[in-house]
Amino acid sequence: LVGVYLIKGDCFIYCNEALFSLFGYGSDQDFKLLTPLDLVHPEDRPTVARNIEARIKGEVESVRYTFRGIHKDGSTIYCEVFGRRIIDGDEPAILGTLVDISERIQAEDALLEKEERFRTLVETTSDWVWEVDADMAFTYASPRVFDLLGYEPSEVLQKTPFDLMSPNEAARMTAVFAGASKPLVCLENLENANLHRDGHEVCLETSAVSFFDMEGKFRGLRGISRDITARKEAEENLRLQLQRLSALRTIDMTVGSSLALKVIL
Repeated sequence: LVGVYLIKGDCFIYCNEALFSLFGYGSDQDFKLLTPLDLVHPEDRPTVARNIEARIKGEVESVRYTFRGIHKDGSTIYCEVFGRRIIDGDEPAILGTLVDISERIQAEDALLEKEERFRTLVETTSDWVWEVDADMAFTYASPRVFDLLGYEPSEVLQKTPFDLMSPNEAARMTAVFAGASKPLVCLENLENANLHRDGHEVCLETSAVSFFDMEGKFRGLRGISRDITARKEAEENLRLQLQRLSALRTIDMTVGSSLALKVIL
């Protein structure tokens, strides 16, 4: 699977069959018409040329790097190459190996694309996305924490959720979070009171799931929190209004009953 080559001057002196195959060639007869730079993407040729020259001149003994190669069908392949300066006869030469890493590069690019998509989603959502470790210390906080609690994400790192609560609420939530260290346990729609940086209270609704390492050891929680302060205030106002309405009805019924009794009498 590894291509092996020997370069002297600007020519291949030797290439194994794996190297022919990597670039889509069937025999060494085809390679006799090619120079090493013929197999390199035009944009990467200056880099490859400098690396070859530096070893031939003895400026460096060996080098490992990546470049884009040109397959016989015209497609681009990604190559990782290692080459060392040797003396072949009385002349300097380069003996090395080459591996096709196209699949790895494609997988890395796909992963980076997914990470970027996830980062964009996390940073633009109206919810605060966070992660804590096994000691309940924040290891990640999305930018939304500033809008909710007035802290920059970097300021809450290494703090715990309980550091952002009153003592009584912290004690209550510590007991709740302790149960989340067990497998298959999730926290859903958990209401908790937090303190904004300026001191006023912010009511959050939190959902979280625990995660574990390969040995099953608890490693922390990942979750989201949203501000439900306005909703809670509206619910409290509605409760008070209903309470007052109920009181008024009771008074009306009492007055009405009293009047009816007087009429009867």
